[in-house]
Amino acid sequence: GDRVAFVFKHYPLDPACNPGVKNRKHRYACVAAEASVCAQEQGAFWAFHDLAYKNQHALDPTSLIQYAVAAGVEKGAFEQCLRSGRAKASILADGEHGKQMEPHGTPRIWINGKLYRSGSSAEQMARQIEIALGETAAAAAANAQKMRQAAERVTPIAAEVPQMVSVGGVFKIDTFEAALVDGKAVTGKHQIPATRMSWFAAKDACEAVGKRMCTESEWIGACQGAPAIDDDADGEFADDMVEGTTYPYSDLHQPGRCWDGRPPTGFRPVYTGEMPGCVTSDGAYDMTGNVEEWVGDSPESAVLLGGAYDTTKDKARCYRRNDVYGAGYANRRTGFRCCANP
Repeated sequence: GDRVAFVFKHYPLDPACNPGVKNRKHRYACVAAEASVCAQEQGAFWAFHDLAYKNQHALDPTSLIQYAVAAGVEKGAFEQCLRSGRAKASILADGEHGKQMEPHGTPRIWINGKLYRSGSSAEQMARQIEIALGETAAAAAANAQKMRQAAERVTPIAAEVPQMVSVGGVFKIDTFEAALVDGKAVTGKHQIPATRMSWFAAKDACEAVGKRMCTESEWIGACQGAPAIDDDADGEFADDMVEGTTYPYSDLHQPGRCWDGRPPTGFRPVYTGEMPGCVTSDGAYDMTGNVEEWVGDSPESAVLLGGAYDTTKDKARCYRRNDVYGAGYANRRTGFRCCANP
């Protein structure tokens, strides 16, 4: 309510607009920061901020204009602000302020003038804010524990679940990543997910049981919980604005929800259904992490999505598109799941 003031200061990691840093670490850091100031002029800073952070895979000027319009700004005035360069003065001023405080990177958070060092979860931060507001440490800890329990509550997977789940009544997708038995796709709880699958092998396995390969738009729509839109009309969907959630379960990465971020040696994919928190709103499991999944209705459109067990959290998400390899590529990280018409 009116007891907390939340202040955002820009600290883009590019010396072109930030005197506090020496090395350019983000190509579009300056223009993204300036765009947010231009959105702020029209009262849309936070809406634009949320879209930009959700879509960090695409922060080029064209995409930033798209996010601004989606945030509710008037396009002409926004573009004029960007062309004028007047937003840069605000960014430079924040950089000078930040330089004096020596943050050495982002994000950095201060609560009542004291650098916050207690972890990145919202619950931990809330506890510190409650203490700063005058709550006793014991009461604040109890409140924080309640919030953490609510945030981390995971529903166990039922003993019996459908082999496929419906997505918006438009198509069906396998509940779990597919196993391979006698060349056929098998889906169910506690299966060993197929690995070393090429797109061609995945297609044959799906068709052997009367199913088909998922399209890129279907897979992303299922993962993010909202229909995928090809905003730039290039035939690809994982390079566009996120319409739903960044991860299957929410916009923010929660360690331990999915089987991702593991070292590349000494680990492997887990059995299906081992990560009950890694679930979409429709009930599909393990769409990020574990094994990369082949999608596409032709060899030309074949692409790997979702990341694998050793993929970092920034890439093991609904909008992780791996198009480096052709449809015949296969290794211990490549798997699949099938789709079907309703």
